[in-house]
Amino acid sequence: MIYKTIYNNSKNIRKKMNTEIIAKLQTKNRNFLSTIEGKRQLKQAVEIKKEWKKCLATSNIQVETKYVNPKFLEIYNSKIYKLEIINIGLNNMCHTNAELFCDELISKRIGYNITACPCSKLISFEIHSVNKYNNKLYDFTRDFNDETHKYFLDLDTDITALEFIDIFGKEPVIINKECRCRVDWNLNPIFEKTEKEFIKLIRKIEQL
Repeated sequence: MIYKTIYNNSKNIRKKMNTEIIAKLQTKNRNFLSTIEGKRQLKQAVEIKKEWKKCLATSNIQVETKYVNPKFLEIYNSKIYKLEIINIGLNNMCHTNAELFCDELISKRIGYNITACPCSKLISFEIHSVNKYNNKLYDFTRDFNDETHKYFLDLDTDITALEFIDIFGKEPVIINKECRCRVDWNLNPIFEKTEKEFIKLIRKIEQL
């Protein structure tokens, strides 16, 4: 079952990622934030979060991790993992964070962050980067919506985030399985795909 796969990846995450390595990553991040580029990204991350808080003040509904229902993701099987967020890197800077934290033991992975509407039938897939250590995935990027966990669809590809964006763009993929929420999502048709179209896209990415 997909739920078992998702659950096992986040269980006892702190024991698998020891405190010495976490402290090393925190130091790396502090050093980066003291650079010109780090200060620029910090300012950008703060502005993005402020804008999001303003949006929340005018809306009482949005897609979130807590609404994701694994039964609607069974077609992706073991590609999806539920990850605890270890708050180290800047919010909305996941690609930079994943690159920064790489070393001889830690690699980076690209895939999709998954959220859903309250009825769970409108599902959003957004390009996202995480890290991999000791054959386990870890998310070190603070979430702009203060999420504590994320569902991550891991792509079997070695292309970088910049290469992905150059080829496929950074727009989210939206799959609507007949959402019952009483809200007009006002979705851009460019973002919407059927499940078959999305699977075809994943296969195309993984062939690179």
